[in-house]
Amino acid sequence: MAYPEPKVYVAFDDGPYVLSPTWTDITSSVRSMTIDRGRGGDWDTFSGTANLVLNNRARLYDPFYTSGTYYGKLLPRRQIKIEATYASTTYPVFRGFIDGWPPTWTDAGGDSTVTLSCYDCMALLAQVQLPADWSRSYILSTSPRHYYPCDDPIIQFQTGTLTDLGTTPINLTYQTIAAPGSQLADGLANASLAGATSTTLDNIATNDPGFGGPASFTSDQFFTVAFWVIPESGPAGIIGGQCANFGWTVDFVSGKFTVAVESYADQYVYSYTTTTNELNQSESYHFAFTWNATAKTAEIYVNGIVVTGTKTSTSTLVLYSNQDFVTVFQGPIQQILIYTAVTATQTQIQNIIKYSQASFYETTAARVTRIIAETPFSTSLVSANGTQYIAEITDNAPYAGPELQITANTEGGPLYVSKTGVLTQTATYTQFTQTKSFNTQATYGSGGLGLGQDVALQYDGDSMRNVINVNMTGGGVTKVTGSVSTSIYGQATQSWDAYMPSISQSSLIGNILVGLGQYVFARFEDFQAVISPSANWATTLDLELLERIDVNVAPPTGNVISQSLQLNRIRHEVQPGLWQTYLNGSDRWGSAFRLDASLLDGPDVLLYAV
Repeated sequence: MAYPEPKVYVAFDDGPYVLSPTWTDITSSVRSMTIDRGRGGDWDTFSGTANLVLNNRARLYDPFYTSGTYYGKLLPRRQIKIEATYASTTYPVFRGFIDGWPPTWTDAGGDSTVTLSCYDCMALLAQVQLPADWSRSYILSTSPRHYYPCDDPIIQFQTGTLTDLGTTPINLTYQTIAAPGSQLADGLANASLAGATSTTLDNIATNDPGFGGPASFTSDQFFTVAFWVIPESGPAGIIGGQCANFGWTVDFVSGKFTVAVESYADQYVYSYTTTTNELNQSESYHFAFTWNATAKTAEIYVNGIVVTGTKTSTSTLVLYSNQDFVTVFQGPIQQILIYTAVTATQTQIQNIIKYSQASFYETTAARVTRIIAETPFSTSLVSANGTQYIAEITDNAPYAGPELQITANTEGGPLYVSKTGVLTQTATYTQFTQTKSFNTQATYGSGGLGLGQDVALQYDGDSMRNVINVNMTGGGVTKVTGSVSTSIYGQATQSWDAYMPSISQSSLIGNILVGLGQYVFARFEDFQAVISPSANWATTLDLELLERIDVNVAPPTGNVISQSLQLNRIRHEVQPGLWQTYLNGSDRWGSAFRLDASLLDGPDVLLYAV
């Protein structure tokens, strides 16, 4: 039989995020191409690229040729798909995105080519930024009446406005005494609304255009007030306003929060003081209270915990009626929220806190889903299988690609893009237990498929790691050491960037990595596979990264060298009438000993003891 037949398709009419674009076959224009997917060594991250040289003599792929067939469609990041047909079966090889269409001319203009540099979705996602404020999308989903992030630029000694993102927006006007402050939670923007300790006459921001404020309410309603604050004592309190036919203020006295709600209907003031120990005035807190308009009762939360004190009530003259306004008397304060009609639940309040702190305790698979949901990338091209837990998430608008890699590191399993273009997050033990990683899929060399004449087998300490420093959430580090290996070879250290939520989990991943990292294993540099067009290419074309193969090298004298490898890299070099495949791998991750396959829990894996 002949070599595999290449097929190349480009989606000229669809953007990079279309799941099922319209593909156009451009195979006849391809002079040569190289597809390279994988990693260089056992500890590197995976990537995928393709480079294609197109015949451009007719200027078919020249973006500057106005009469060209594809003029106006030769755009960066158009999708590309490469396949191989062999024995009437089509095998996927690569799916990714085209960086650009650069035409070149040679032979005094007699020849022209366009070389396409292509990359996989990990490189695409590396250019997508995630939210600067992780709480915003969640808060908006809860439909607050008013939502002041307080992250607008504030010009000191000048009056300005703070945006209201709520369902009934009334922007706050900040005064000349206002000033920008620092962020009050890790996941929020790097700015808050600040101001000097207030007097009884001034404020730093308000949406009350004058006495009485905007009229809105016709009946008593339940409501919730929430915000982040560094509390300070002052004669006018921290913040106040009117909502749902009630006036309200929040004060901070003697290290405790006080809530006062004035009822227009029954002319009473109801007050509560928190039951917390004395709080620190220099520390940021999340404060919230909910108001039951029927029972005239409040529930107070500090950092998401109920701390409601004893209710007191006083009969007094209340002049409020049906107004809707907020006034901030002193800061720093950030993320002011007002809910009406119903009160926020404790779960909602705690979620707001967690999201504001860029802290989501969830499985790594759920984290991958969360990250992808913040991008335009199709969830149908994502396979997330992690079961370990992760807590922290990077704030201040990180890029999706690196954040996905940190998530994969926390799981302790490789992250790669499959040949069909699927972003694949593997679980901790996947590469030790899945059938194609544990059982040999192909044999090359003596007794198997063809093996190139140039074979380089590495057996050294360059890829050995016997000390792993696993980074944890909050900045902690768990150090795992292979004592026997370090005594024989000396230390070879690897820093493992991750967001481990516990010492036990960081130790687990560290033990796995050191368990297999502390020994010297055979590693093959790129070797040519199959060789002959008359050989069977089906098995090789069907291979995927992390799958297991056997390589048998027969030197001129002595024994045959037999090694089992997990694939680190698959590379194809293709020209008309010629297909060459090169493989690369090591025995490190294929050396786990599988004891049994239990009926309830699946394969058992015994890793080397550290």
